Amino acid sequence: MKYPKTINITPPLTIFVILFFLVLTDVFYVEKADAETTLDRVFYLIIHISFWLSAAYLFNSIINKFFWGGINKIPTGSFLLNKIKDFLGVLTYVIVLVILFINYFDNEFTFGLLAVAIIIALLGAFIRPYFLCFLRSVFLSNSVAFNIGDWIKLSAINSSKEIVGEVDKIDRRNLQLKTENDTIVTISQSSLADFMIENYWGSGKETRFEISFCFNNNFPVKRVKRVLLSAVKQSLDDYNVEPSQESEVIIKNVDKDITHYLVYFWINPWKQITPEKIIDRIISTSISYLEKSGLYFADKKEKDYLISKHDDIENILANIDLFHTLNEKENTELANSIIEIEFTKGENVINENDDGDSMFVVVEGLLDVFVASKDGKQIKVGRLKPGEFFGEMSLMTGEKRSATVACLTDVLLYEIRKESISKIISNRKEVINEFGEIISRRTQLNVKIKEKYEKSKRSLLDEIVGKIKSFFKHN
Repeated sequence: MKYPKTINITPPLTIFVILFFLVLTDVFYVEKADAETTLDRVFYLIIHISFWLSAAYLFNSIINKFFWGGINKIPTGSFLLNKIKDFLGVLTYVIVLVILFINYFDNEFTFGLLAVAIIIALLGAFIRPYFLCFLRSVFLSNSVAFNIGDWIKLSAINSSKEIVGEVDKIDRRNLQLKTENDTIVTISQSSLADFMIENYWGSGKETRFEISFCFNNNFPVKRVKRVLLSAVKQSLDDYNVEPSQESEVIIKNVDKDITHYLVYFWINPWKQITPEKIIDRIISTSISYLEKSGLYFADKKEKDYLISKHDDIENILANIDLFHTLNEKENTELANSIIEIEFTKGENVINENDDGDSMFVVVEGLLDVFVASKDGKQIKVGRLKPGEFFGEMSLMTGEKRSATVACLTDVLLYEIRKESISKIISNRKEVINEFGEIISRRTQLNVKIKEKYEKSKRSLLDEIVGKIKSFFKHN
């Protein structure tokens, strides 16, 4: 069961205390109105009328806080209870107006006056929402919280109901939203007071979203942030989303055993992609990258968390195509000889045509692969993710590096050097053919990408030259 949101009584209490002080001190006290005291009389009435209205305001605030929404937990979700609440609120102001009418304007109390007051209170309870809506549409039309075309979320104050949609139509009576599944939802303007409005496009088309992750305190912060940031980057790229602001990972707080992280990222919601889809992709990619790096989500039932174990390295190597044919002993020997190496965002791990005799396995982070075209232009031929590898041609054949590999994010790599492979080859010669078959397939793929670029470039050149000849009628 939901209850009304409690109210801060500090503002009405402050106003009441100030006006109460002015009334007690009789700053503008006059005995009667005459030509010499007209101005004083005006100020006198303003102070006293304001005092009584502030008293009504304070009384209603206290009732709303401690009766309707606080101590007695009176629910106001039904139509009848809402109208009772509105009636009592309006009645308070009507009683104050009657007191002012009698005490300050020399009128006598009659049952007719009382009846009129009760009728006004009843009418006020029913027309109050429409009156507030009218005032909002007339006087606040230039400061609305949303415009047509904006995506907004309406969260009910008195329940868990939420409505998300694109603002399709606004008039003085209704607000019309079009939801993700093209359903039209119509909400009366008078009902908007019962909702908290969140405008995703309020300060621009891009909106910041967040995802919470928890890890054991034993995990290095640097590694966790590196994995999560690379997962966000890859997820955004998968949907061709290029936000104007960089994603970031921060530590929200630290418990006894758990560190809580928040991932912030920016998207143009619903214009580019729905928040649900991108959040699902980020979480799924994070889980995949964490598994490949040997990190795990926090589990409060367990006490010991180990990272960079040989078992983890062996699992990573076993999942790499190049080493599928290695037996358990060979895999363990290779894992024991691996060197961990880190690079920062923007660094080149290897450069095309450099000498090299090692290969690298991506454990954490993202890298882009570039090859030079005939005109020297760098062509992006691939993206390396956790669990993938590069540099195997130089390791196995001693050839110069065939591509440039640049860090898109901070990365953690496993380096495998010639000495480690030499031991395996010397013990089992047939592994050479297995390595050669896999490397040849990957090399052919890079060559095809490069050839495709050169072919498209020649085709575009021939097309442009042909159009120029045709335009100038020169054959």
